[in-house]
Amino acid sequence: MIGKEELGIYAKMRGVDPFLIENDYLQHVALICMYEEFSNELVFKGGMALQKVYGLERLSRDLDFNLLFGEPNAKIERVAKRMGDYYPTSITGPKKIKHGLGYKMHIEGPSFGSTGMRHILPMTFNNEEGLLLKPDFKSINPGMIYKDPDLHAYSLLVMNIKEIMAEKVRALATRKEVKPRDLYDLWFLLGSGFALDMGLARKKIEHDHAIFSLDNLEGRIKEIGPIWDSDLKPLAKNLPSYGVAANMLLKELKKGAKC
Repeated sequence: MIGKEELGIYAKMRGVDPFLIENDYLQHVALICMYEEFSNELVFKGGMALQKVYGLERLSRDLDFNLLFGEPNAKIERVAKRMGDYYPTSITGPKKIKHGLGYKMHIEGPSFGSTGMRHILPMTFNNEEGLLLKPDFKSINPGMIYKDPDLHAYSLLVMNIKEIMAEKVRALATRKEVKPRDLYDLWFLLGSGFALDMGLARKKIEHDHAIFSLDNLEGRIKEIGPIWDSDLKPLAKNLPSYGVAANMLLKELKKGAKC
């Protein structure tokens, strides 16, 4: 296991809060334990999948999955026991959420002894909505970042990048409150050369019994402007301006809407 002093060095190198870096480290531990228990029943997705697999700079705190089959309760308890081999861990939940079930993992990480602060990792399991595309099999080696002999490489199923982008567009269109991270993640993916599949985005939005509307998306993107910097600066060191990100996405949305 790694110490808080070492994590502090990594935090300084990346220019973010040490507690966030410790959280990132614990996410890797949690993912190792989860895939040892669930194997190929889970498909990893969302912002954390983008960060862990595709190099997204923005730090995330939510572990989001599609559950292909089975029921998670008993396995989640066993995941907590596996986590306990690293750090004291407890689980709360399940809670019924949109598309599935939500849990929270409470972890006494490396800094708990000096701060008394536990890390909370929210976990969501979508067990109501099937995949539209075949997921990809990916390997992650956290040892390339954190020099911890207990943190070994692991493999997992990850949602197809086109479907992740489609879910990001849906989130932008249908969340009760807009989240700058949705715009940021789409800006990152577009800038990385991934194309937006508007047909998939429409299907995702219609699955939620909503209607795809370019005007609605433009309005939602405008709502993000005033909170862009305050929301994302603590999580991403090299943050583009709101205007750059918004203009890039709007251009792609307008182009896709014509198809």
